[in-house]
Amino acid sequence: MKKNNFKQIIMHIFFYICVLCILISCDTKSDKKNLEKNTMEEMGLRYTAPTKKWQESDERIALVLGLGYTEEHFVHELLSVLGDAFGLDCENGLIYPLLFPDDFVYNGVKGRISSLPDILMEKKMRSVYIVGAPEGTHRALAAMQDKKETETETALDIPVFSLFPQDDVLGIESGSDIVIDFGQFYSPSAMSEEGGLEHLSLVPEILHSLIKKESLFDRNFSSKEKKTFLEKSLGLAWNVETSVDLQTGLRSKNHFDISLIEEYSDAKAVVDSLSIIDKSTNKN
Repeated sequence: MKKNNFKQIIMHIFFYICVLCILISCDTKSDKKNLEKNTMEEMGLRYTAPTKKWQESDERIALVLGLGYTEEHFVHELLSVLGDAFGLDCENGLIYPLLFPDDFVYNGVKGRISSLPDILMEKKMRSVYIVGAPEGTHRALAAMQDKKETETETALDIPVFSLFPQDDVLGIESGSDIVIDFGQFYSPSAMSEEGGLEHLSLVPEILHSLIKKESLFDRNFSSKEKKTFLEKSLGLAWNVETSVDLQTGLRSKNHFDISLIEEYSDAKAVVDSLSIIDKSTNKN
């Protein structure tokens, strides 16, 4: 009888010891899990906290988006790329976006490209990039050239880069430092089946590359030097050729045709390669 009681006591003790071990083990795992969670959160905050890649500035780079380049998704993607790299006007960054015709309001009049010089005079402009210049832009550029410095205003003596213009070619060439079009080796039709420009996916990285290298540009560059500037800016994925007038056979001094080199014909591959180059450059 005593042996049986002793055996039962031993069994109870063993049972309680097992339960206690399980509880301790659970608490230990829970503490460890919480510790790992807290550590991961701290590491996440440490490595994912947004940091600005740009510095605030009182200068601005005007980005004029013409017809065909104002679709909401495209504008969002474009400004995400440029805003991340250079900052937007609303953040005291460089990029000052102007969507035509909605943002062209001056003295109560809306939707006139002729108001471009007056709008630009409201900011301290460093340069202008016009994508898809609408009809009449060449006259606005001529008016910019006529803007002289006065006691109350500064002259608009700034570089003008025109990409894929839809306006008079000779007029745009006259009013721009550099004009860029897609060459015959890469000549997407004006509109895709979905009703948008087929090359839209390439525009953000093209603009990013040009703006990033803009400090290397000199308005006194020769035609050859401008071509070299574009080649260095766009990188190995692009071929740059001087534009030739099909009617006269004359070569332009500032108009260039760009085309993707065959092995980079996939737009995504181009974007990825440029991103890799950009990251490696930053590391160096």
